[in-house]
Amino acid sequence: MSKQPHFPSYNHLNLDTWLENQILIAKNSLERAKLNIDQYFTVRTVAPELFENRDMLNAGIKQSFDNITLSYLPGLTSKLLKVSILRIENTEAELFHLDSHIKRCLMAMEYFLKAGFDFAGFHVVLDLQNFRLNHLARCNVSTLRAMSVAMKAYPVSFAAINIINAPSFVEKAMAMFKPFISAKLYNRMRVLKDVQELQELIGDIPLPSDYSGAGISQKENSEMMKKEFLEIRDYIAKCDKKGTVESKRLNKSSHCSSFEPVMNGSFRKLCID
Repeated sequence: MSKQPHFPSYNHLNLDTWLENQILIAKNSLERAKLNIDQYFTVRTVAPELFENRDMLNAGIKQSFDNITLSYLPGLTSKLLKVSILRIENTEAELFHLDSHIKRCLMAMEYFLKAGFDFAGFHVVLDLQNFRLNHLARCNVSTLRAMSVAMKAYPVSFAAINIINAPSFVEKAMAMFKPFISAKLYNRMRVLKDVQELQELIGDIPLPSDYSGAGISQKENSEMMKKEFLEIRDYIAKCDKKGTVESKRLNKSSHCSSFEPVMNGSFRKLCID
């Protein structure tokens, strides 16, 4: 990092802990970790809109917490995965802003990079009971591309993506997201028939009480993370300002190369037939 003149200052980081977590994300590959760190800083220059107003006091982030609950359940699965449940709480599509939800997920990644990774990846559960076709229509291509860019900046492993309470048009929704995620990740998406099947997959992890589990409610879980974000509000603000200075980059041939495939083009919206 000290030999990269295009990197910003990073004195706000607890560098030993932060680097340890970057290496864990990279599955102990130092070369992969080097690339990830470069992408972490570069994305703030390539797609600055992802890091604007990432603040718990921002209206968009507040609305995200009101309309989507996101829990990180205690304990790990037998494969050392952290189970996370995302649930849309409101059927009104006008309240669904994917860009704010992406920013919020990136805030979680910032939190884990700071606090520490004690898990090998995420087992994500999407509860789509309140998901409507109008929600899907509000996902424009530019935002989906931004999501793809964000995943490159924080390349944590998503070992499983389970969908519960799936609507009848779930295949359309999956097809819409397919161009913006890797084939490996897409193949890990699975629609489950009920919560019991989910419990069998995650083993002894206690589901929230509103899923007939022994844990606290989904809303309480989400509020706990909200408090964590508030505590590191100033830290996240510092992280958001740490983009690269591309005029100082030594290896120009690698400039933004990892991001170019998802940044090209000028489409703004995707119509749902």
